[in-house]
Amino acid sequence: MNFPAGLRHPATRIIALGLLAFALLTVRFSPNWAAFYYGLRDARVNVTSVAQDAAIDKAIFSAYSARGYYVLQQARDLNAEIDDANHKIVRWRLLVPALGLILKLPGWVILGLAQIGCWVFVTVLVAMAYHQARAAGRPTGDAIWLGVIAGASAPFFTSMGLLGYYDSWLALALLAVAFVRPRPVVWLACVLAPWVDERFVIGLPLALCVRRMGDSNTVASRWSWLKQQALPPTCLVLGYTLLRLNLGGSGGSQTMGQYLNQFVFSGQISVGQRLLGVWEGLHAGWFLVLVALVGTKCAGAAPRRIESGLLAVGVVLTGLVGLFTALDMSRSMVLLIPVVPLGWMIAARTTWWRHYHVAPALAAIAWLVPAWHVVGATSRQVDNLWSPASPLVIAHNNLGLWLVETPGREADARLHFTEALRLKPDYAEAHNNLALIMAKIPGGEAEALAHYAAALRLKPDFADAHNNLALLLAKMPGRHAEAEAHYTAALRLKADFAEVHNNLATLLDRWPGREAEALGHYAEALRLKPHSPEIRYNLALVVSALPGRQQEAIAHYAEAIRAKPDYAEAHNNLAVLLAGTPARQADALSHYLEALRIRPDFAQAHYNLANLLVSLPARQAEALAHYREAARLLPDNPTVHLTLARQLELWPETKAEAEVHYVRALSLDPKLSAARAGLERLRN
Repeated sequence: MNFPAGLRHPATRIIALGLLAFALLTVRFSPNWAAFYYGLRDARVNVTSVAQDAAIDKAIFSAYSARGYYVLQQARDLNAEIDDANHKIVRWRLLVPALGLILKLPGWVILGLAQIGCWVFVTVLVAMAYHQARAAGRPTGDAIWLGVIAGASAPFFTSMGLLGYYDSWLALALLAVAFVRPRPVVWLACVLAPWVDERFVIGLPLALCVRRMGDSNTVASRWSWLKQQALPPTCLVLGYTLLRLNLGGSGGSQTMGQYLNQFVFSGQISVGQRLLGVWEGLHAGWFLVLVALVGTKCAGAAPRRIESGLLAVGVVLTGLVGLFTALDMSRSMVLLIPVVPLGWMIAARTTWWRHYHVAPALAAIAWLVPAWHVVGATSRQVDNLWSPASPLVIAHNNLGLWLVETPGREADARLHFTEALRLKPDYAEAHNNLALIMAKIPGGEAEALAHYAAALRLKPDFADAHNNLALLLAKMPGRHAEAEAHYTAALRLKADFAEVHNNLATLLDRWPGREAEALGHYAEALRLKPHSPEIRYNLALVVSALPGRQQEAIAHYAEAIRAKPDYAEAHNNLAVLLAGTPARQADALSHYLEALRIRPDFAQAHYNLANLLVSLPARQAEALAHYREAARLLPDNPTVHLTLARQLELWPETKAEAEVHYVRALSLDPKLSAARAGLERLRN
């Protein structure tokens, strides 16, 4: 590559090459953040409170991950609580939030430090290759290829694509330890980098090993080198490690053991998934890692071969420790990043490297091959600049989910789900969520069914969609068998899905002869979620209808109320059972009154309370008031009007009113003989 006259100065050339490499990588491996910003400008329309604004922030920044949200929270208050178990591990990654707080940086700058780190990371790689080529008298333009090859790796993908992740700065710190000659720079990296990401501690030994391999005086006394070069960084990092272990579990953070048990050791992650994570971590850079291992081993003198062996052991151990202590398996390979430029330095000195144009070919492979974020058992393709930004799509879906739970905002939620599907028609989750809204709209059942079908066509193992579709089918005449089939499919995919056991039990309880199956599913749901008030309530409904099991039903209602004190329906039903026992009628009264305190318009509770009061001495007037309220709330219920009329008939001054309610009852149910008889009594 020949440079124009204006780019003859080395620093200018390096910056130009770094910018070109960064631009190539950005186009291929970064979301369109401009589209993200412009696509969400209207998200805060109709916001009326600080809490709503915070909820919108969380929904937007949770596109891929909520880490960006928590970083900004910490930048306002370093003691801000991280209430998401997935992100408690970042509690002490305080360097970036502290900079934001001290310098009063705006949020977009704080998050943008990750992208700035990517540019610096790529430019540093280019600078290393440039100076090596210049020293050897070779074309310096080839330095761009190292920037592309090593840059097409997880540190770049993550920092460019996920808000709140600063892997680019972790990679820079490891490169500083491995290649920067002035030792104070190395010491500074060891002081600061662990507060960006504690994984620096794991990567330090390998970075020091690479530093030793790159030292031109590798035959010097190892003890002397260790004391001068390795001991100070090790002591600094050891001090941090002791402090960090002491902080673990405090301030709302996780201990390392809690993190490993919750995320790393708890899930079943296949060997193939782990290998995919390993590959995606460095991509084509693995070729240079292989060159480094082979090249250092074949370098000649026996003293050097010992370091070569240590390098090989360091690569294997560091890779395994990183892989098995992280849920983000592709990201864990950042710890090996110093070995990639070491491989370049070895390869660039060989004739075959230049003769066969391996560098541009390898860079082309690194750029062309799709990349993936590998997290646990899931893999998600890295975005590029020309496709719809996945964070924008997910943000629309997240905003829709928040708006669904906000009274009066269902129409706005529908718009966000629709926009998510416009950007990504094969987004199964958005189809499912839009179907949930349509199922609640009169006449929207057909569209809901179509969206559920689309969700399951795109994602056949979508247990939630099977469950939601079954809930809709269960409400439709003649489709109960289909509903049961989808509940069964959901349980086949997710046997411990407590809600499905509960919903299937509710469906089966409607069919004669299947009560035993229903009870079995309720029991399994309760085993899986013993503190669920809804499951307790539903089980109590079934048990209360069985001979001799009323006490069991009473116990379940009581547990439901204990778990959810404002469960008005449970208070009402428990009161119905207690009212049947004279010694418990006072308790029944208190539960009826509590149900009405929670829901003053609870018509059935008014009616049931009136039924109890009318049987108690000197409480008939109160009973009458509650009957009247029940009739007002249930104007089309003939039984309520009949019962009220009977009570009104007992008092001379209310017989005219009684006649009105008898007439109303008969108009609603002409076959209601008791109402006809009452009306005749009043008129005779």
